[in-house]
Amino acid sequence: MPPSFQCPPDCGWCCTHLTRDVPPEEAAGTRQFRAWMRDLGVYHCTDAVTEGLSLSNAEAARFSALAKERGLRVRLHPRTFLLETRRRQVVTLDWHFRHASCPFYADYQCTIHADRPLVCRAFPVLAPGPRWSLAPQCPEVAPTLARGSLAAALKAESKARRAIEAGHAQVDAAAMRALDLPGARFAKGLAPREAARRARSYRVVALEAILPDEPA
Repeated sequence: MPPSFQCPPDCGWCCTHLTRDVPPEEAAGTRQFRAWMRDLGVYHCTDAVTEGLSLSNAEAARFSALAKERGLRVRLHPRTFLLETRRRQVVTLDWHFRHASCPFYADYQCTIHADRPLVCRAFPVLAPGPRWSLAPQCPEVAPTLARGSLAAALKAESKARRAIEAGHAQVDAAAMRALDLPGARFAKGLAPREAARRARSYRVVALEAILPDEPA
């Protein structure tokens, strides 16, 4: 059988280090991109770049349900969203799971392994081949590189990363279609603080709810 990626036993690094430092040039690029998106009517929370995970609407709903079943408290808020002012709705494109350490990680194990989101399934692949980029912090990256065939060793993780990229492209395209919906009125060009204030006070609906033909 070809080699495959295996987490070291009793590791859990990627579950307990959901934070990252952002280089100044990347931070500047992010600010510029988000300012451009605000002019279109697409807003982002301010803390998702440095902490936590990005979850789809379906993944966030599943996490909330699992947390409720287990009596856990999880912090979730819209990560990327539109503001429909006519109906006072915050339309979520995806969610920010705001935890530096995953509350579903216990006793050196992921307790929801079968339900883990795509971002977890993709780790440590940040970009699949042919432009491979792997998370250097992962203790298994060096042994995987030494085995030679990344395509074979990281087949499942690369598939998950490609699914993430495809999902982001689909959501971005759907958001642009939502902004042109007849009868809707979306706020554009708001300052980040005002957008966040409205997001807290508006009723939350998923993007799929206003575009029913879109995949979940």
